[in-house]
Amino acid sequence: MVYIKYLKKGLCGGFLVDQQHVITAAHCAVSAHGPREPSNFEVYVGAYNLDSLDAPYEVEKIQHPPHYKPPAFDYDIAVLRLRSNVNYSSKVSPICLAGEELKPHENLIVAGFGWTGPIPSPSSKILQQVGVEYIPRKIF
Repeated sequence: MVYIKYLKKGLCGGFLVDQQHVITAAHCAVSAHGPREPSNFEVYVGAYNLDSLDAPYEVEKIQHPPHYKPPAFDYDIAVLRLRSNVNYSSKVSPICLAGEELKPHENLIVAGFGWTGPIPSPSSKILQQVGVEYIPRKIF
């Protein structure tokens, strides 16, 4: 899990996919006025408690689908390329991305620092997780 700040303020979560790339939502990387400046981001890897974060990584480049238009959630994915490689450790490793082998109703885990009650409620400073059931699009 990574915690992403923009202009020194908490913005979004994301996941490390290799030593230099993070997946997050495009709405975190693009505003209504256009792409955000990569140098204004800080990425904290291995985030668990927001009161005790390790040193941040700088963002070198941001990529997102050209079809993404905020505030819509279609094509809402972005890849941040970090300026330097992340060193893996017991608390920092890449996420295992699901492949096409997922079966309907398989249990998955969602993690983040978001609201833990009705919106707007305080965001959690401790990483939260919840199990969810996989439902394929073709069911709809």
